[in-house]
Amino acid sequence: MFASQLDELQYEQDQGPCLSALRGGEPIRIDDLAGDDRWRRYAVRALAHGVRSSLSIPLTAQGSPVGAFNLYSRTPGFFGAEQTRLADTFAQNASVAVGIAARFAAHTVLTEQLRTSLASRSVIDQAVGIIMAEQRCSSKEAFAILRAASQNRNLRLREVAANIVIGVSGEPPRPPPFSPPG
Repeated sequence: MFASQLDELQYEQDQGPCLSALRGGEPIRIDDLAGDDRWRRYAVRALAHGVRSSLSIPLTAQGSPVGAFNLYSRTPGFFGAEQTRLADTFAQNASVAVGIAARFAAHTVLTEQLRTSLASRSVIDQAVGIIMAEQRCSSKEAFAILRAASQNRNLRLREVAANIVIGVSGEPPRPPPFSPPG
């Protein structure tokens, strides 16, 4: 709770070592906040919470800044070379984990978009087949009819196609099963 309160002070004032580390991409160590003049408004409030030293290390994912790892101490000069090295190692590992999570999230979104696209394509193809049978026309002509109906009704192509399939089969269209390659 203590660290999150100190971080909130920085967010409220839009200044402080955490935000500077994030924006500048460089670690920021404060040996004694009482003598540091870089962020006075933040320093006054942090000192009131008993903070004397801090260490902020930027976190990156896929080459872009995504946050900062912040450590605070009530002891001046607490973050020496060894503590800074350990914190930097932790921050590097956290950056890798954040990068993996970001790639996984992007992959999940792409997979869902592909599923939706395949489902839409299947319904549209079914509707085109129905129009071809009813109108005795080519697939190109049937698709043009479907597209015109979509534009005239101001509905998505997939919605018009689904309505056609429901009108013929009495059931909502079901997309083909999707299994990702693997």
